[in-house]
Amino acid sequence: MSDDMLKDLESKRCIQEWLRRSMTTYAADAMLKWGDEDTLCEHFFSSIRGSISTPTGVMSIQSYKIRGRGPGAPEKTLGADGIGLVSIATPYAKLSGFFLFQAKKAYSASDILRGARAGCSNMLCHSAASYLLILLPTLVKMIGAMAVHSTTSREPSLSDIPYIGFPRFLTDHLLHGIMLEPLSRARTTLTPALKAEIKHVISIVGSHEQQLEGALATIRGDIEELGLGIE
Repeated sequence: MSDDMLKDLESKRCIQEWLRRSMTTYAADAMLKWGDEDTLCEHFFSSIRGSISTPTGVMSIQSYKIRGRGPGAPEKTLGADGIGLVSIATPYAKLSGFFLFQAKKAYSASDILRGARAGCSNMLCHSAASYLLILLPTLVKMIGAMAVHSTTSREPSLSDIPYIGFPRFLTDHLLHGIMLEPLSRARTTLTPALKAEIKHVISIVGSHEQQLEGALATIRGDIEELGLGIE
């Protein structure tokens, strides 16, 4: 049994299928939520929120809306709409981290993503783990904030940035630990504004961690039953 973070082929297949089903759930009601970008974003995360158990471990995804509006609100200070929280656990290792996200809706690749570049530049001042989500009527695309920040267009359209589908982005980047800011470093390296938001998030994640541990305990039992042992 390898100690990789769910990068074995079967775990990746399980996660990709789960995310594709989530995209179908999102697409079913996206147009009903289309009138308000925040509502559409929450609908997307409610579609993917939860945990997936694989033969070698568990992955949990949650999201939290950054609070407040107005010039001095955390949303404006951070340039982000919310925080995605991810936990990955195997019998051998555990990774918990977060990423900042800004969400923009678009009907097509030619739509202008107004404010996306400025928001991404702002997020990068607080964390390299910052991303732009493009909410389309039937699917969701994702791109690193650095790519948006680096574009020559002041107000880019979707066709100006190298986006990929959300399920592929997560399985290509998240499982390699690339896209997350580890929560273990949150208290020492973050800006005061982001520390305040992370503190708020941490105060309400206890139940999610307990659910993750419960699922992981089942997997540990299965491994012991097979006589593979756990170091």
